[in-house]
Amino acid sequence: MRNGRMTFTQKINAFFQRFTSLFQPKPWHWILPIKGHFYYDAELAEAAGWLVIGQELRLSPESDNPYDSQAIQIYLPLAQGNPPALIGYIPYTHSRALTWLLNETHLTAPMTIKLFNGYRQYQRLHLFILIQTHLNLWQRLRLSLLKRPKHRSKNR
Repeated sequence: MRNGRMTFTQKINAFFQRFTSLFQPKPWHWILPIKGHFYYDAELAEAAGWLVIGQELRLSPESDNPYDSQAIQIYLPLAQGNPPALIGYIPYTHSRALTWLLNETHLTAPMTIKLFNGYRQYQRLHLFILIQTHLNLWQRLRLSLLKRPKHRSKNR
């Protein structure tokens, strides 16, 4: 810098740094409710004290699900030698995008899935998960396009 002004080369360098930063992987997260947990082992796991905020969870695509071929199960890993406990599903509105993320993309950082929050309201358990990773610009755009509408049309 001369007299507080940037040279042409410095301006070009600053431009390219800003431009290329758009394409660098950035932290990304989703906080989603766990659906259908009242049908599965979530109540038992909560009663046993296994559901703890920050607990690591596992996702498993269920392509043979007769209701949604892109359904994703949420499992709670248990102690060594015990099968994991199915605690629910990813919401329908996000399952297509998350299935694509699990199967089709090459992530630059590992994906972490944790129990984010949980509370009881009128004797009903409400659970939420936090999904975190790093996504580049194209992956973030693709995810936003893959989200389904909240309500299915009646014409299907």
